[in-house]
Amino acid sequence: MRVAIIHDSLNDFGGAEVLALGLAKALKEMRHHVELYVRERTDWDGVRRLSPYTCDVVDCEYVLPPYKTKLLPSTYESVLTWILRDVINFNLIIKNKGYDVTIITKPSLIPAFADIIYIHFPMFIPVFKLLYYPDIFVYNVVNRILSMPVALIEKLLISLSSILDYKPVVLTNSTFSSLIIRKFLKINPLILYPPVAVERLLPLSVNEKREDIVVTISRIDPSKNLGIIIDVAKKVRSAKFAIIGTLSSYSYYHTLIREIKRNHLGERIKILVNVDEDQKIDILRRAKVYLHTMKYEHFGIAVVEGMAAGLIPIVHKRGGPWLDIVERGRYGFGFENLDDIVNTIEFILGLDRDTLRELQSSVAERAKAFSFDNFKLKASKIIEKVAPTKK
Repeated sequence: MRVAIIHDSLNDFGGAEVLALGLAKALKEMRHHVELYVRERTDWDGVRRLSPYTCDVVDCEYVLPPYKTKLLPSTYESVLTWILRDVINFNLIIKNKGYDVTIITKPSLIPAFADIIYIHFPMFIPVFKLLYYPDIFVYNVVNRILSMPVALIEKLLISLSSILDYKPVVLTNSTFSSLIIRKFLKINPLILYPPVAVERLLPLSVNEKREDIVVTISRIDPSKNLGIIIDVAKKVRSAKFAIIGTLSSYSYYHTLIREIKRNHLGERIKILVNVDEDQKIDILRRAKVYLHTMKYEHFGIAVVEGMAAGLIPIVHKRGGPWLDIVERGRYGFGFENLDDIVNTIEFILGLDRDTLRELQSSVAERAKAFSFDNFKLKASKIIEKVAPTKK
C-alpha cells in the first residue's frame, strides 16, 4: 500500500514526533510505501541525535507550501494550519495522489479529512489552552483578547465535525486522552500507545550501582510544571536532580535557571538541553528515581523510558501516566502535591538494595508493554481495517 503521513514538523521534537516516526517505521516494516508531508525539511541529523530513528523510515519527504506567516499573531497558528495544510494542501495535493491510506499525526483542528487522525490531546478545545497555558491565555490580557476569535472558530469547527458524514478513524494515546475526547468531541477513539524504544534501555535496569539522582525528561515548557523540582530540591537535600529535554520556551528556561541560582541549587539541579542519546542513557543508568512533574499529562513516553532503565516512577495522579503506565500505583507512585513528592523520593532513596532491586525489576517489566513491537502489531491491525474500506 501507499501511505501518506501528514505532520507539522519533525524538528519540534516531542511525543507527537516520536509517534509519527514510529508509525512510519512500523509501516515500512510492514512493506508499505511511506511518504511524509511536513511544513519544513526534516533535520534528520537532529532526529537521529535525539532518537533511534533515521531518514530510512520514509520513502519520500515532501515539504508543503508554507502555511506560516508573521502577519498574524501566533494565537492564530492553529486556524491557519488547518486552512492551509489540512484543507487546501490536503485536498489539492495529497488527496489527488491516490494514496491507499492517509494519516494526519498532528491535527491542528477538526474536522481533519484524512482516513486516520491521531489526536494526542484535543488542545484545540479552548478550555484546555486556559488550563495548560494560563500565562499565555489567562494572565496575558492582549493574548486573551486576540484568542477570542480563534476560540469561536474552534468551537464552530468542532460543531461542524459532529454533523459531517465523513468520519475518519480517530486514534489517541491513552485512557486519559480518550476520556477527554469522548466527553468534549463525542468521538470514541481507539487507543494506540506511542512506541517507546525500551529495548535499548532495558539492559540498564539491571545496574545496581545507583546514585541518589532524580531524573525528569521533558520539553522545557511552562505546561510541564518543572518549577516544582526547585521546591522539591529545597527539601530533599540528599538528592541531585537532572532535567533533560528540548528547549521549547527560552523565557521559561531562563526563569528556571534564575530560580535555581537564587536558591543556591546550582550544584544539585542541572538542566541539560538537547543532550544526545548517549548522555541521556548514562544519566538513566546511574539514577534511582524518575519524576514526571506535569499535571494532566496525556501519555508520557519519558515515564516509560525511565521505567525501562530501572528508575522508579513518580507521576501526577491526574493524567495518562497514572492511569495507563503506572496503573494507579501498581508500578510506581503518584502525587498530588509537593509533600507527596518529597515523601516518596525520601522513601525510595531509603530502600534497602533488595527491595529497590525488586521494584526496578517490576517497573522494567511493565515498560515492555509499550515496546515498538507491540505498537507495530496494533497499528498493523488498524491499517488493515481501514484500507479495505476505501476500495
